Amino acid sequence: MITLKELDSVSVFKELSDAHLEALKEFCIKEEFKKGDMLFKEGDSAEHLWIVTDGKVDLRFELPGNRPTSEETTISSLAAEDDKKRTLGWSCFVPPYKMMLSAYCTTRSCSVIKIAKSDMLTLFEKDESMGYLIMSHLIKVLGFRPLCPNCNLRTSSGFRKLIVGATLNFALKWSFKIFSKSMLY
Repeated sequence: MITLKELDSVSVFKELSDAHLEALKEFCIKEEFKKGDMLFKEGDSAEHLWIVTDGKVDLRFELPGNRPTSEETTISSLAAEDDKKRTLGWSCFVPPYKMMLSAYCTTRSCSVIKIAKSDMLTLFEKDESMGYLIMSHLIKVLGFRPLCPNCNLRTSSGFRKLIVGATLNFALKWSFKIFSKSMLY
């Protein structure tokens, strides 16, 4: 069972009220993985936001010809202890809604919380301020995540601008909805 304290410890949800967290908690699914397990694969349909709650997950690009991935293909590592780097799966909110990288458990075990994009969007429709707070924070998550600590992709700011721009566009859409409703009253 996922607790409000556990959700409140996630930086993306820090600004949410207890009522928001309670609503979100209903849609959270906890999953466990073992070292070497793939959480999702590059190119998979992005349908969930993922929170690493225990252990470490590496984000890697896949090699052609189904060759095994390794630390050399790791773009970023997300550890449960590092609050700014433990949220992944933001691709569920950004076209083309595909996972850009594969995720692998790299510690003896790891635990994650998954929240379906469809459930989150339903919550955002009911409470636009919740959507705005979460999406605004996801923009910050992207800003903290190095694209590639070990390769030349880090110098490619075009990809970062594309992703941040698309996420900002989504957050601004929710801001406009809130502003428009407030002008009616």
